[in-house]
Formats: sequence, structure tokens, C-alpha cells
Amino acid sequence: MSEEQSALEIWTEKLNELQRQEAIASDAAVKFQLKKQIQECQQKIQELQQQEGKILLNTKQSDYYIERPPIEQRCYQELLTDGALIRIRASQKMGKSMLMNRMLKFVEEDYNYQIAYLDLDEPEFNIVTDLSRLLKYFCQEVSKELGVPNQTNEHWEQASATLETSENMKCRNYFEQNVLPHIKTALVLGLDNVDRLFSEDCQLVAADFFGMMRSWHNRGKRKKLWKKFKVILVYSTEAIPNLGVYESPFNVGLENTLSGFSEEQILSLARHYDCSVSKESAKVLLTQLGGHPYLIHLILESLSINKAQSLNELLAQASTEEGIYNKHFQNYWKHLQEKPLLAKSLYETVKSDSPILIPPKILYELERLGLIKKVGDKVCLKCELYRTYFLNHLKILENIWRGNIDGIN
Repeated sequence: MSEEQSALEIWTEKLNELQRQEAIASDAAVKFQLKKQIQECQQKIQELQQQEGKILLNTKQSDYYIERPPIEQRCYQELLTDGALIRIRASQKMGKSMLMNRMLKFVEEDYNYQIAYLDLDEPEFNIVTDLSRLLKYFCQEVSKELGVPNQTNEHWEQASATLETSENMKCRNYFEQNVLPHIKTALVLGLDNVDRLFSEDCQLVAADFFGMMRSWHNRGKRKKLWKKFKVILVYSTEAIPNLGVYESPFNVGLENTLSGFSEEQILSLARHYDCSVSKESAKVLLTQLGGHPYLIHLILESLSINKAQSLNELLAQASTEEGIYNKHFQNYWKHLQEKPLLAKSLYETVKSDSPILIPPKILYELERLGLIKKVGDKVCLKCELYRTYFLNHLKILENIWRGNIDGIN
């Protein structure tokens, strides 16, 4: 049993005992203290179970994955084709990484494919803005993932000595000489958060890197060695870089856009959590939370942990600092404080009763965060919960973009 599971059991037992004491307590002061301890206990349990909302395949939470047919089956079938390229797009915490993990697990266990996973949110800024550094990082990490000798530095030095100046060529040759020969069946490379390269700071790097991905995909259709190279690109916004039609990997392969849960999928997830949720309640969740998988997971998990809570009580507190989404909102405030122009456009979006136009750069940032959704060429808030919450905090939004904010409490 893992340390996290042991801690979870301890805190769950503690919660049950506190709730028992609260039920029999008659003194108002004692009840107040017990309620406070119960809230702290529930928060700790949520932190242990959620771990920032990423539900990994090797944990108990994998039982709660809800399929969105026919996406999964289409992806599995596509991965079996030569030189496959699959794109998965959705805003943050919609289940993109979770789907990719399942795909990687599927081909590794059922077809003995070799897999490698890279998260482009991990490397430092000076790496993702420098093509040579990014490609060397790319080769090093893939080598590490596959357990093959890392000869990146030696390869780059030798290539430079022979006047092989193209960085993309160095990277391709590295794969042909040091990676693909070690692959017996096929290699599936999962690239998470590739939209890190969509920002203005990375435009030049993005053109070369994504052009290389497109080139490798094309090679997989005609070169024997490259037929076994398959890639999954995961990103959060459709505001992709302006790439040539023949240099872009975003107009080839299989595209999948993940939407929110349907009413039936909410009910299915509720059964997994052993929660009693009626069809009417599922409709309310759909309206208030927009079918957002992460938000729905959190509220159903909270119901499963504390059976004494009602759905109406949780929803009534959802947009407050005492609600189960407080930590989720605090993460948004960090981003908004770091980039006040985001707060300005969000302020305007919240105040408007209808979708509005916002600058493309801001659209990219807010869509990636999952705060907005596109309606044609305009945008609106992602769900009613967000509208209610930010309407209650309009003054803070205004203070941030006007530069009058000291901090968020």
C-alpha cells in the first residue's frame, strides 16, 4: 500500500469520527469547533485524492474514467496504422492527458509497443525558445524514457564538426541512428502540452519543431524505418501557430476535440462514485458546471466522501471561498495576477451578457486555462459556475488589470 493510500485511510477514519462526534454534540461551541475540523479534514482528503486533478492510470481513480465514444476506439485503431499522428485538443483538466495515458497503456500492454512521454510544460523558458536546446532536450528525454544510451551531446558535436547545420536534420539523424534502430515493434511518443510552443515567444521555434513533426509523419507513410514512429499531440487551444499547409501537423492525422460530459456520462460517473444522483440533478450539474469533467469529478468525490452533504449544499457554496472549488479558483488568480491583460479581457467577458471579441493572444491564454469557450469568432465564460464566481469578484478583476491589487486572500 502506498503512503498516499495509507494517509487517505487515516484521514477518512478521522473524518468519520469527527462527524460522529458532531452528530451527538449538544454544545454550540463544541459543534462549531468540530465543523471547522471536519472542513479541514475534507480539504486534506481532497488534496490526497485529487493531486491537482490529474487522475493517473496507476491509481484507484482510473476506475472513474468515463469513455466518450467513439473517440477512444478511433484512437486505438489509428495507433495501429503506420506513422500514425493523433491530435487531442481540449482546455485544461478536461481529460486530455488521461486519454493519452490510456492510449499509451493500451499499445504497450496489448501490442508490446514502446512508449515515451514528454510534457512540454516542464522545460525552462530558455529551452523552449531556442530550437537547438529544445531538440537536444527532446532527444535526451526520449532516450531516457526508452532506456537507450543518451548520445545527444556527442551527436550534436559530431554533426557540427561536419558542418551539418540544420538543427532539424541533427534531430532526425539522431532518431534514425540512436532511437529507431532500438525499436522492435513501434514507438508511440506522447507529447503533452505542445501549446506551450504556441505563445508569441516561441513562434520561430514552433515553426521548425512542428514542421519536423509533420515531416516525420510524412516519412512514416513511405519509409520503412519511420513507419514505426507514431505520435500523439495534446494541446489546450485551437489558436495554433500560423504554419504552412504542408508544414503543419495540425491538419493531418486524426483529430479529437474533447467536449464536456453529457447527462448520461454524469450519471455513469456518479454510479462509479456510489453517489445517488437523479436525472434532474445531472441536468443541474450540466447547466452549472458545463459538463466539465474535473469540476464534476470534484463534486461527486466530495459527495462520496461525506454522505451527509447534499448536492444543493455543495452547489450553493461552490462559488464561495468555503466551497470545494476554492483551490481551483486560487490557481486562476495566480495566472491573472501574473498577466493583468488576461484579467482585463476576463472582466469584459464576465460583464457582457453575450459573447464578445477579444485579442487573439488573450484568447489563446484564456482558452488554454479553460476559463472561456469559443462561440464562432467570439468567446463567453466556460460555465455558469465561473460566471457566478467572477461576477462576485469583479472588483478584484478590475483592480488587477488597473494595477491596484496587493494580493488575493
